[in-house]
Amino acid sequence: MDYLWTFVRREPLVHFTILAALLFLANAIWSGAGREVIRVDRTTQDILVQQRSDLLLRPLTPDEEEEVIASYVEDEVLWREARRRGLDQTARIRQQIVRGMRLLLLDDLPRPSEAELHTFFEEEKARFELPPALTLDHVFFGDSERVPETTLAALRSGADPLTLGEFNVNLGPTIPPAGQQQLVQLFGPDGARKILAIDDDTWHGPILSPRGAHFVRVAERRPARVSSFEEVAPYLEGEWAMAKRREILDREFDVMRQNYRIIIEERAAATDD
Repeated sequence: MDYLWTFVRREPLVHFTILAALLFLANAIWSGAGREVIRVDRTTQDILVQQRSDLLLRPLTPDEEEEVIASYVEDEVLWREARRRGLDQTARIRQQIVRGMRLLLLDDLPRPSEAELHTFFEEEKARFELPPALTLDHVFFGDSERVPETTLAALRSGADPLTLGEFNVNLGPTIPPAGQQQLVQLFGPDGARKILAIDDDTWHGPILSPRGAHFVRVAERRPARVSSFEEVAPYLEGEWAMAKRREILDREFDVMRQNYRIIIEERAAATDD
């Protein structure tokens, strides 16, 4: 043992090897500890998931929850990367900087050929699906506390809807074909749920929304369908460019996120009410 210790002390190569190992270990520890932390706590995750769930009018799948959280992390990385590059010295608000960071990472794209557009359309047909939509006959009252109790009975008895209710510049007597997201925007999540649950062609109401009280009748139901190539041709190139830019951004983002330690806390399991 004494011989071994003497050898270690006298041999420069051994000293160098030990020093190199220590430096390597210190660098590994420092690289992990020195990275900026992005922590996505449970409360933030719950809020993000609930916001998307309210828009879709249903609970999210596990994959959709991961997508929502991943999108938030992406914004956080882009925001912090923008600050690191000095972009936060301007008067722009956070989201403007994030959008600017995305644009900074994207190069100009060449225009696609007709063949490339046809291939893109065939591979991404789900992108061009027209969702189910409802056309509604509509009677509106701005003050939900002052709706005549006889309104629904009058409508179901054949009263002219134009003689009832109030004029509203955003919600006329006919609501043109509106899908689920449009209905949420017009009537709020609760109102949209009630309208989507209607399975007949009679009047229903009052359905309350942040705007007031509504009486509606489904005038037409448009089933979901996939658009034809000719229908989407005017904006297909824009969709192609958007998809290509997304590919570029994903590649750049994968590189940038290595500069950060990303911690996503485990969320409590959902419980039935």
